[in-house]
Amino acid sequence: MNIPRPEYPRPQFVREDWLCLNGTWQFEIDAGDTGLERGLLERPLAQQIVVPFCPESVLSGIGNIDFMPAVWYRRKLVIPPECRGEIGQRESAGSHNQLGLWRRPDLGGGFLPALCCCVRSAA
Repeated sequence: MNIPRPEYPRPQFVREDWLCLNGTWQFEIDAGDTGLERGLLERPLAQQIVVPFCPESVLSGIGNIDFMPAVWYRRKLVIPPECRGEIGQRESAGSHNQLGLWRRPDLGGGFLPALCCCVRSAA
């Protein structure tokens, strides 16, 4: 897969070990902010978006400039063995209000209130 903008996003704070989440993600606009009630957790999302580009950008593959009260992103993520058990905060400057991560039911399920990715500490 061709990953757009694979470099570390903030060079002045570069970490030795980090996981780039850029690339193609499932995506859906949730105009009524009713995605949970409509089952967006259980079915594939309707579109694809290229991250790190925002949905308003043509580079994202979406190019929607209307107001979007809520949007959903989904991507299967395999945590590398060297990062398992170590969680760090995901940089998400373009996100507002609520961010969340849902775990697969066979991994204990549940909702985590902040979107995180695995980064190994410098210790």
